[in-house]
Order: sequence, then structure tokens, then C-alpha cells
Amino acid sequence: MKLLLLFILFTQILFSQEPEKKEEPYPRRFNLNIKRMNYTYTPAGYYTNKESTFSEIRNSSGLKNNTKNIIPISLTYYHKDWNLYVEASFFKASFANMYYNQYVLPSSATHTNFTNGILFVWGVSVLRNTMRQEAKLNFYTSKEISESQSIFYGLGIRNINRETSAPRGEFIYADRFDRVQSYGLNAYFKYQLQMF
Repeated sequence: MKLLLLFILFTQILFSQEPEKKEEPYPRRFNLNIKRMNYTYTPAGYYTNKESTFSEIRNSSGLKNNTKNIIPISLTYYHKDWNLYVEASFFKASFANMYYNQYVLPSSATHTNFTNGILFVWGVSVLRNTMRQEAKLNFYTSKEISESQSIFYGLGIRNINRETSAPRGEFIYADRFDRVQSYGLNAYFKYQLQMF
């Protein structure tokens, strides 16, 4: 009986103490983030064809094959003393055989003439194959609004590389391949709500 009382008393003393808060041994930390994203790309050529002044284009369907599931990778470095995050991210997506069905009606024709049997062209427009890759380097800091809410804000640099080429077997493009590389500033803002 004394042994049982001693055991109960010992466990109450042991579990009544508050756990000590552990401090991070290092003020710096690296994180590797892998996400899955649904990415939709709409090339400028699609809008150029839709808004042509020489013909009225009525689309019977939207743009197809312009959506990909991609996996962007990012590496984040956090320095606790400075409250500074440095994030580098990269993704690459390729879009082949983007197309849409269209009706082409000459601009001189009216809707009445069209219904009375004026000649029109129906076909499939195939847009150029596109490879797009994007790299970002962001510098940002954080501010706690409350225990469960934080905001992150900062600036960065973005690099976009885009390569386009004519689909295989297509000879309608005078320039069958082009490459565009651009740099720009990137504003970073994120709101975080920790629910649990």
C-alpha cells in the first residue's frame, strides 16, 4: 500500500511540473518546399486571333491543352535574428498542341448574310508549342498580427524564359522558333492563418 501511494505521489509531482521551453540551437534554418500546382497558360496569339480586324472569329470552344499540373520547387533560408527570409523558386512547363475550334466570318458580311448562306470557314487553329520556365528570388520579412495570424511581405526578382516553336508538320509560321527572356521586380505578400 505504501508503495502504491509513493508511486501516485511521484507521478503527480513528475507531471505537475511545467515543461521547459526549448530554444532553437541555431538562429538559421533551411527549408525545401515541393508543391503541386495547376498552371494555365494563355498565349498572346490566342487573343490576337480572336481580336483580328480582318475577320470576325467566333469560337465554338475555348483553348485546349493549355493547362498542366506542375511541381514547383523552392528553397527557403530563414535567419531568426534578422527576421529575414530568402526564397529561391523554380518551375518549368511545356505546352504542346494548344488549339481551339473557330468559325471565321469575313468582316464585310453581316449576321443576316451569314444566316442566308454566306461562305464561312470552320477549322481548328493550332497555336505554337511553348516552353515556359520561371525563376524567382524573394527577400521578405514577417510580422505577427496575433498568436495565430502572420503576414509576410517583401520584394524580389523574377526571370521568365519562354521558347515557342511551330507544331511538327506546320509550315505556316515564317519564324519557326523564338526565345524571349525577361527580368522584372516581384512583390511578395502572404497572409498566414494557423487554425490549429
